[in-house]
Amino acid sequence: MAIFNSNFYPTPEDLIRKLLEPYRVTGKYDWQDMFRINGNILEPSAGKGDIAKFIQDKTKSKVFCIELEPELQQILRADGFPVIHSDFLSYEKDMYFDFIIMNPPFDNGDLHLLKAIELSSNTKIACILNAETIKNPYSENRKRLAFFLKKYEAKIDFIENAFIDAERKTNVEVALIWFEIKKNDSFFEFNYVKDEEISNEFDFNFSQFEVQKNDIINNLKIRCEKTKIALIEKIKADAKFKYYWEQFADEGYQNEEDWILKNETPENIFSHFSIKSKVFMWNYVIKYLDVKRYMSSSMIKNYDAFISQQSMMSFNKENIFSFFSMVMGNQDNIIKEMIIDVFDNLTSYAHANILPVPKWKTNSAYKINKKIIAPAYVKYGDYCNADHLRKYGDAFKLGYSDWGRSNLSDLDKVLCVISGKSLNEITSISMALEDKFNLIGKVRTGDTFEKECHSTFFRIKFHKKGTIHLEFKDKELWDEFNYQACLGKNWIPDDEKRKDTPKKSDRTEKNSEILQLEFN
Repeated sequence: MAIFNSNFYPTPEDLIRKLLEPYRVTGKYDWQDMFRINGNILEPSAGKGDIAKFIQDKTKSKVFCIELEPELQQILRADGFPVIHSDFLSYEKDMYFDFIIMNPPFDNGDLHLLKAIELSSNTKIACILNAETIKNPYSENRKRLAFFLKKYEAKIDFIENAFIDAERKTNVEVALIWFEIKKNDSFFEFNYVKDEEISNEFDFNFSQFEVQKNDIINNLKIRCEKTKIALIEKIKADAKFKYYWEQFADEGYQNEEDWILKNETPENIFSHFSIKSKVFMWNYVIKYLDVKRYMSSSMIKNYDAFISQQSMMSFNKENIFSFFSMVMGNQDNIIKEMIIDVFDNLTSYAHANILPVPKWKTNSAYKINKKIIAPAYVKYGDYCNADHLRKYGDAFKLGYSDWGRSNLSDLDKVLCVISGKSLNEITSISMALEDKFNLIGKVRTGDTFEKECHSTFFRIKFHKKGTIHLEFKDKELWDEFNYQACLGKNWIPDDEKRKDTPKKSDRTEKNSEILQLEFN
């Protein structure tokens, strides 16, 4: 078993069952192993997700996780659990949880349980602690914890040797703790008396949120905070409306399409919005920094899945900096993978493949030729009969298939990376073709027209049958592309390898500069 840190003690299933026993459905459903655990559930310090998996298997409820170790975060995400933050002790409340079920680190479990209490409102808590934390309240934090456990009438059971047969063994005695915190968040305290006018007690000073306009991350947080405030006011207004509207509903006057009358709690509405806002802000920043600009289409598919998981994390500078530092630090691998992706695609016809998919021609399995034939990329006369083409002609168009668009775009991208150019400053294959098509207009049967155009990297010829011929303009660039691809695939003997590395694009450097600017 991999040991990720000194506090990593996966929770054995027998102990999980004991921890969740108070929520078991008893009686005639005993045999079904059912538990009354629902709503939003949080497992902080989730490790590899033993508790989360058990809850999800038994209840089908959604479990949100917080975990400090990056390797364990990846395990949780791979199992489908949303990781919403890394360090539980620094987590800023942006959701409401019906249950917090936890096995925190043994050495500072008191801090973790105090944090859970701080985050709770109408929340049930089940916790495994080192028994010494409860039995020996010598520190201020342990004394504070003892006060809260008494206040909320916690039930505590002590269990010896709970981890003696566990995945990672220890003979420490543990305490199982259960209690419920019944306190309404002040945002959602609504007390209505019939026919009594309701005053608006919400008064926010928006000026406290104003910051420099060029700080995109802080501005996004400002926008989110203002939207949350507006949402809370809207929830209050909707609740006030519902209070008065129900008097009409009692008289039989109902609007069945009115969503306000749905039985949705303010906490659920707020949590739902919080998740959506985090996804928006992460995607906005990722788009702004343009980290996908130099990725191949196949890499982007995997990257998009990763971003979907990342966007569940709390949106703060610590998490954003950590994420983009990882991306920037991994640029060499990203460039290497993109070169190999494009190379493999260009040489794919040489591999055994019985699928009826158009393939590139004039390439070997071990190199890209200086001249390339790309099929099915140009359209001409698709919806015209011979008589129409003879009389009126047709205009050339790009064949906007995903296959054609992504592969030729990837080819331009990889050559930009190798040459050190920015995509913004080149004429791409698609741009060159479209400019030429617009210039020649409609072509009738028998008309002569110029079939050649130029992109930054290629001399291009196009044909009515749909193919385009690409010829590298720069022999050194062509050689470098083949060399870097073969180097990435480990086809070059050590004694023939050069000491230099692929050039990085100026866009890559610009992204790094933007990142540093945002976090300095």
